[in-house]
Amino acid sequence: MDHNVLDIGSISFSSRLTDYYDEQVHSHTFYEIFIVTSGTITHVVDKNVDTLETGDAFLIFPGTKHRFIRQGECTHRDFLIGKD
Repeated sequence: MDHNVLDIGSISFSSRLTDYYDEQVHSHTFYEIFIVTSGTITHVVDKNVDTLETGDAFLIFPGTKHRFIRQGECTHRDFLIGKD
């Protein structure tokens, strides 16, 4: 199994509060919507770099390789939605 690909299996919807474990380049087999709930985070998709702050949201499509860069405390709410 490719450890840089996260798969939620047969779950069609999940939500979690995340503040770690996402700094490596990774992709998913599902859609991810994340909302920054506190702090600031840098989000990298290909060569696009965005600084996101509390209240900002982002939609990630299945197969999109991305990563986060944390330079301080930041928490985001992730909504994971199966492709089907």
